[in-house]
Amino acid sequence: MDEIRNRVAESGLLTLDLERYVPPVQVVAFDLANWLDQGLVLRESRFKEQLQSMNWFEYQNKDVAVHCSTGAIVPAWAFMWLSRDLAKVQARLFLGTPDEVASRIFLSHLERLVAEDSALVGARVIVKGCSKNKVPLEAYPLLTRLLLGKAKSLMFGEPCSTVPVFK
Repeated sequence: MDEIRNRVAESGLLTLDLERYVPPVQVVAFDLANWLDQGLVLRESRFKEQLQSMNWFEYQNKDVAVHCSTGAIVPAWAFMWLSRDLAKVQARLFLGTPDEVASRIFLSHLERLVAEDSALVGARVIVKGCSKNKVPLEAYPLLTRLLLGKAKSLMFGEPCSTVPVFK
């Protein structure tokens, strides 16, 4: 009787699960629409008063996605003031919706981790095709660019059924 062998394990393929690159961050929304006068304009004096009376500790150590859901034009100084006040509680301000900000943070985290991962040099890499958590679509072309010239080959899918990207 022949011995049962795990050919996938013996193949030297490195399976890369993008879910493991999801950074442990909490992105919270800050909608400037709630601060507009009559839903139209951000008035400097009123905004300044609102900022001074704000309890910033609810944003402590968080990534804050600042956006305006009404599409009103917000002056640049408003973002500068928000950044100043959020910095007092070690919060980081990002412009965009929470999903956009979470995607940018993920991509930045992925780029840094791939650059530091020496196991990817010369590896035959398979990017896992299924994930339970949301992986931004932009992660796939970014990963391809990062692995070009670093990995020996790149494939997408599962070891039993892959789509070659490059060799």
